[in-house]
Amino acid sequence: MVNYPLKKHQKITKKENYKKLFFQLIFDYFGEFEPMKAVEFLSHLNHLAIKIWLESEIIQDYLSSLKLLEEVAQVIFHLALEDTMPEMLSKVSSNSWLNAWAIGLDTSKWEADQLFYPKSEPRNLDVIKEQLWEAIGR
Repeated sequence: MVNYPLKKHQKITKKENYKKLFFQLIFDYFGEFEPMKAVEFLSHLNHLAIKIWLESEIIQDYLSSLKLLEEVAQVIFHLALEDTMPEMLSKVSSNSWLNAWAIGLDTSKWEADQLFYPKSEPRNLDVIKEQLWEAIGR
């Protein structure tokens, strides 16, 4: 049996101590009888941790993409109004940040679809506008 890095009732206060204690427990549990089991178990845990980290990264990328799509949708909506219904711009411009999931050109549905009740925090659209305007030659 290997000695633990901490005394039995000592308070653990640092992350490193948690790690030491965890690895010590694993090797104590498996190590005496099957040392390779300890290595396999730790390898499995490492694989799970990497998988969880990757899934977290994928979710964060997905959320970032949704935010970008929300911004692009709003800028395109403003552009469509300029081109097709310029008389409605004043109504929309007074509510600069919109519910991107309710965007549509049917003005009779704007209230029912809650266009003027955003589902997210307002963000600056200047960069997206500039990029889109440049892309379409405006």
